[in-house]
Amino acid sequence: MSDAPWWKTISTDQLLSLRRRLLEYLAMEFGDAPSLGGEYDDVVQQAMVVLFQRRSSVDPAEDGLYRYVRTVARNAALDRIRRAQRRQERIEEVIAHQGRPACTAPDPAAEGEAEKIRQVFCALSDRERLLLWRYVVEGKSIRQIARETNLNWHRVASTIETALQRFRTELSA
Repeated sequence: MSDAPWWKTISTDQLLSLRRRLLEYLAMEFGDAPSLGGEYDDVVQQAMVVLFQRRSSVDPAEDGLYRYVRTVARNAALDRIRRAQRRQERIEEVIAHQGRPACTAPDPAAEGEAEKIRQVFCALSDRERLLLWRYVVEGKSIRQIARETNLNWHRVASTIETALQRFRTELSA
């Protein structure tokens, strides 16, 4: 047996096998949890990074490597789920405190483009409506919205951009 540390002797096939087992485990354990969206690649990548960061304290004997990485991946997935729940709770608090951007019933007097805008706005999710309303109508910056809703500013910017793109697509059709 070689005196080299395990991380220098592990093969690509073994790493791919470990990754495959983790993906199967996460799919079985969490199904299609909305906050994970069935996409476990980021969680597995995070677990592998932690494994190699702590490689000197991990003993790969008797499948210990898989158990260790599985625990890290499971904890990372749970953290993501909890963060998503906290974000949703915060959005619901903001909506309860400041009111939900209204999605009114169709106005028979509304014409063409105004009615189309209302329809597109109503088709957005609560989160998209809230963020877009604050950005466009209230004139708040993305950073202000992120602070108020306890969301990452990248997520706020991405959500607003997605909603605006939907408007552009619908109104140009």
